[in-house]
Amino acid sequence: MKGLQLVTLNTFDTDLSRLVIAESDKDFNFLSKRMFFVSSQKGETRGLHAHKEHSQFMICIHGSCSLKFDNGSEIQTILLDSNNVGVEVKPGIWGEQMYLEDNTILVVLSDYLYDENDYIRNYTEFKNFVLGATK
Repeated sequence: MKGLQLVTLNTFDTDLSRLVIAESDKDFNFLSKRMFFVSSQKGETRGLHAHKEHSQFMICIHGSCSLKFDNGSEIQTILLDSNNVGVEVKPGIWGEQMYLEDNTILVVLSDYLYDENDYIRNYTEFKNFVLGATK
């Protein structure tokens, strides 16, 4: 889907450990200004919003998440269940995250500092935004 990029990150495994590397401008196309993580239980849905101008990169570092994305004309679901796979999400994509296991942790890198004005939290407003409709 336009606006999404699935990325397999470089990993270095030993018998006792795994190093996973994500690099800006190589694995995702922005310099991160903010990082946060969500820890949740099986069955919870989070997200339910889009961004007007800002991008994100999401990695599930523990457990598994089903990510549902909508660009206004098509819907795509991506399963994140490995800590070396992430997805870059461009502006104008509605996102929902369903947590599939207890104690799942989703890490999100953002190219912006928190700005409530960048969020679209109403689906009808999102459709109007991406399809160019005005009220």
